[in-house]
This record gives sequence, structure tokens and C-alpha cells, in this order.
Amino acid sequence: MNQQAAQIGDLPEKQIPVYEFGTDKTQKIELDLYSQSGRIEGKYGKVLETKPIQIWHLITMLLSMAEENNLNAELSSIFVNQRDAHATLSDSDKDRGYTQKVAPINRWTFEKAISLIDIPNIGDDLANARLGLTLNKNGLSIAFGMNVYACTNFNVLGGTILRAYSHRGEPAIPWELIQHRLTKWMSNLTQLWTVQTEWMKKMQEHHIPADTPIIEEIFGDLYLRAIHNAYPKQTSPPEGMNYSDITPFDTNELSKFAQESLRNRKKDVNNVWDLYNWGTSIMKPNMADIGEITNNSNDWANYLVENFELDVPEYEVIE
Repeated sequence: MNQQAAQIGDLPEKQIPVYEFGTDKTQKIELDLYSQSGRIEGKYGKVLETKPIQIWHLITMLLSMAEENNLNAELSSIFVNQRDAHATLSDSDKDRGYTQKVAPINRWTFEKAISLIDIPNIGDDLANARLGLTLNKNGLSIAFGMNVYACTNFNVLGGTILRAYSHRGEPAIPWELIQHRLTKWMSNLTQLWTVQTEWMKKMQEHHIPADTPIIEEIFGDLYLRAIHNAYPKQTSPPEGMNYSDITPFDTNELSKFAQESLRNRKKDVNNVWDLYNWGTSIMKPNMADIGEITNNSNDWANYLVENFELDVPEYEVIE
């Protein structure tokens, strides 16, 4: 417990841990502490179809599954943010000095979170396999991707995401089927990794000439998509686009992406892989919506594959 929280009120010796949001609005939280926070559930404690398991239980389940398959999985980090968190305080809590920034952990409910699990023994000298578990307003999802050492970007390629909610025209996957597929994933991670690396190679092989305006054209298209997504009732979709089309950045994230590109324009973007990592560089907990990072990383990859007409393998769904 931090020093500031320890000085609030006359707390008993065996107290419930206190959690505080400091200057960082998005920050890490330890699993033991996170597992003591408020449950995400429906009215009267009803289990929600789109959030069928508490994310801390999901983390523990995946770590156990990895161990059963002799995978050296490690929980890298869990991130929560203040904007999508709230503390339900009693009058007694308020009298003791607790606030919406500092409160006992069991008073907190975190509506959005991202947890990252590394699997170091699946990968190579450039990257390792990583699982991204996200909770957002729509529900839970689990993504398989790669953690690139050079830039710590989390790249999700090949559509390897299991969602308990619908996304861009893709139906929700029932929890029973998610569990089944996770079991298959854990025993076939090399197949998943092969798809990831093949997508990476195809991106690396597609050269982008230095004198082409393609990057500016992509920014223009992404901006129109982001604006339309932000104001669907006030705007018409760009020509040829419909509501289920890929929009990997919102207006705020796209602004950060554009600023980053302008600052680093002197850095070479030689191929599609460079461009992809340019975009995923802002898909990090302190820069983007933590509940959408895995979706956006995968959508960005799909957007580039479609835009550059790359011939990439599809992940074979194991039923």
C-alpha cells in the first residue's frame, strides 16, 4: 500500500489494500490486487454472455493451460485506466477520506483492462509469442500475437482473436467454444506462430518506394474512416465503404499516429512491415484505448493486407 493511502483515516491493522490513481491515468496493477476488485456482471449477479469469466480468472486459467502444455508463459503486465474505472464509496468510506482516486481495492470496478502474457519459448531473436486479454464495454477477448523486442509493439496478425462479442460483422463466440479453441491453441501454438511470421514476411517483402504518395493517401483514407465512425449520423461513408469496413484508429489515435509520422518522417519506411509497426507504435496502454488495442492491431494488419493486396495465409480455425 502506498504512503498516502496509509495515512488516510484510522485503518485497522488487517485492512483491505488500497488502490490509487496517481498522475498516470493508465497504469499497471498487480494480479493479486486486481483480483480483489469488483466483479463485472449483470443485474443480480447474473453472468453476462459477453463477459463470461472475470479476467483475473481467465489469466490464471491461461497460465495453467500453458503449464500443462510445457509452455513457459509469464504474466507481463495488467493495465487499467482511471477513465473507465469507478469506486463505489459508502458514507463511511468518504468520512475516512477515500475518493474516486484513492479507495480500497474492493470498492473499485475496472470496466476496461488489458493483460499481456508472454510465451518466450515460442519465437525467435526478434520477437516472442504473446497473448493479449482485453476487457472493454462490449466484452472479453483473447488475441494471439507477437511482441517485437525492438519496439515492444504488440502485433496481432492473421485474425487470431477469440471474442465473446460481435465485432465488425463477425459474430460473438460462445464461451464454451472459446474454451475449446483455447485448448487447441495451447497445443498448436507453432501453427499460430507460423501464420504470424508468414504475414510479417509478406509485409517485409512488399517494398514501398520513397517517392510514392501512398502513405499520405492511406492517412487520408484512415482519416475519412475515423471521422465517419465518430459521426456516423452526420456523415456519409467514403465511397465504397460500409459500416463493417476496417477502421483501425479513432480520431484521437489517428492524430497521435500522424504526429508520430511527421516527427519521424526522416526514418525510412521501406516496406509494409515498417508501416505496420509505425501504426502499432501508438497502440500502447498509455497512448490508446486499452480495451481496443488488440482489435486495432489486428484491424490495422488486415487493412494493410487488403490495401496492398498481399497474398497471406489464413489461420485454420480448429474446431
